[in-house]
Amino acid sequence: MAHIFIDLSEFLTSPLRTGIQRVVGEVCRNWPAEVDATIVKIGLDGQLVVVDSKVLPAIVDYFASASGRGAADRIRSLADHADQSGERVHLEEGDRLLVPEVFYEDKRLTFYENLLCDRAKQAFFIVFDLLPLTHPELFPPIRGDHVARYFRLIQRAENLGFISGHTRFECCNRLRRDRLRIGPILRLGSDSLVSRGTGQYRGKQPLFVVLGTIEPRKNHTLILDALQDEMMADDCPFRLAFVGQSGWAPPDLVKRIRVLNQNSKNFTYLEGLGDDEVGRTISDSWATIAVSSAEGFGLPAVESLWLGVPVISTNSMPSLESIELGVERIAELSVTALRFAVQRILDPVYHETKAAEARHAALQTWADFGRQTCRWISEERGHGLTANAQSQFRSRISDPVMISSAQNLEDVMLARAFKHKTQGFYIDVGAMDPFAGSVTRYFYDLGWRGINIEPDPRFFSKLVEARPGDINLSVALSSSRGRKELYVLENIGMSTIIEERTEGYRLLERCAIEVRTLADICEEVSPAEIDFLKVDVEGAEADVLRGGDWLRFRPKILIVESTAPFSYEPTWQEWHPLLTLAGYQMVYEDGINRFYCREESAELAEAFQLPPNVLDHYTTAEVINERQARLDVEGEVTQLRKEVLQLRRRCSELEEGVTSKEEQSGG
Repeated sequence: MAHIFIDLSEFLTSPLRTGIQRVVGEVCRNWPAEVDATIVKIGLDGQLVVVDSKVLPAIVDYFASASGRGAADRIRSLADHADQSGERVHLEEGDRLLVPEVFYEDKRLTFYENLLCDRAKQAFFIVFDLLPLTHPELFPPIRGDHVARYFRLIQRAENLGFISGHTRFECCNRLRRDRLRIGPILRLGSDSLVSRGTGQYRGKQPLFVVLGTIEPRKNHTLILDALQDEMMADDCPFRLAFVGQSGWAPPDLVKRIRVLNQNSKNFTYLEGLGDDEVGRTISDSWATIAVSSAEGFGLPAVESLWLGVPVISTNSMPSLESIELGVERIAELSVTALRFAVQRILDPVYHETKAAEARHAALQTWADFGRQTCRWISEERGHGLTANAQSQFRSRISDPVMISSAQNLEDVMLARAFKHKTQGFYIDVGAMDPFAGSVTRYFYDLGWRGINIEPDPRFFSKLVEARPGDINLSVALSSSRGRKELYVLENIGMSTIIEERTEGYRLLERCAIEVRTLADICEEVSPAEIDFLKVDVEGAEADVLRGGDWLRFRPKILIVESTAPFSYEPTWQEWHPLLTLAGYQMVYEDGINRFYCREESAELAEAFQLPPNVLDHYTTAEVINERQARLDVEGEVTQLRKEVLQLRRRCSELEEGVTSKEEQSGG
């Protein structure tokens, strides 16, 4: 039986409760109980060794206790014991190795360099960010060759999971070009601190909290520049608290914080707090401030929302890329913009609006993250987990924010009807691209499987690569079997087997294609149940529907394109009577498609009473892509500005050198 191993070498040696190590702890605390996993580390000889199973409860205790010191000692002791006498791990075929850490240690780098040479399919890396590559100036000095080696591993690895869409986008554009193999987004949880809060502020003087390690990229200096003058006044309307360890911070910032902590009654610096204390501090705050210059995710922002507390943040915070409720966004990272945001949210009426939004924000939990990570590993290469175990934890997965890829939000309506269930079966006739405009992409990513019918060779090859879990058929459907000419047209999505419909379009090629009926396909695959059937074949919908066996194969929901291509001209009159006779009722029309429910699933019709709206908690793939593209451009602009500043400094140095030489010559 295949087995899952989790490499926690860094955490076991130096346990912490912030940043990446927080994620490590939550992986352990929230790993599905029904799926066995073994904690391992890189031993003294550079090979994997098993760590005693007592380490798992020690990790749980470490994050649950106030100080964690006793648990940290136990963790280090068990790690030392593994180094001395731990059992060597020999990865068997089908075993999987999860690496939820970033590492630059030589022995560990060497181990994974060797592993990727012959067992790349068995290693699964969680990618947190590319900041040491994209923003090296924000970090303390790290051996450059070790950083480069780590990211070369990421570049070569076959299985990558990402903590945010931003990180995945950066990886696609800077390290990898094979976007179809780039891996899932494993959104981090929001519920580390305490149970979900109500955001009912009871203090007299509003408190703003900045949570996170004191380091340059968190912009504590900018926050003080924006608010310090007002805090020194006796009648300051708010208080400010920095909560976090003193990390890689400039000495002048550390001194400034400590002096302010001593001299201002409106400022507090809190370090060394446990999770419960941090949770209470945020719960007692008016709002939090999260304005980091660069993040892979940004946990404090969503942890604040989880507690019902609004957050002031930037447009570029990855953890908020699909969240609007409860967030006061600043358009630019500046003293003026931050001051304005603070003043705006100090207004009690506006604050209550934002607090109410925060209480209703759709947020991921760590239990969701643990199950999604486990599911990714167990399903990516097929395999080893029992079907029962897979179904147990897969059935509890829920993605808090839906990303719609369909052109007209058809997938949002379907997700509402099926209540985001994580297993189902679809048939997509005229599937086209597996990503852009796809009605089934959301469901495939959720765990559904189905049949994709696509005769256009340009799209079929993409489907085969992107949907290995689906049945992909390069055929055309009609009312009878046979072979016909497929007219591949330049206009995307307009290819057809009907010659009359090619008029006015540029023909790229003609090729012979097999023609089958919908009933044939259903008979061959024989699915136990068909949740939905989508038909979009540019005017040939009637022929496809006539080829169905509506007595034997009855999808619960039908989505059929009901207008002529690129027009509002209705075409449904030709096939609507057929569906009515077959026992289907039209329940919704979106301007392009008609939705039908079968009589025996009439309860699903309730989901189609209203169009997609904010209560469906969705965003669109276009919005996500645009945000990521903007972030990429902003990053490039920032880099260019830095280069300009460097050039200006160099010019000044050269000018000073010339002036000095002239003065010496004149003397």
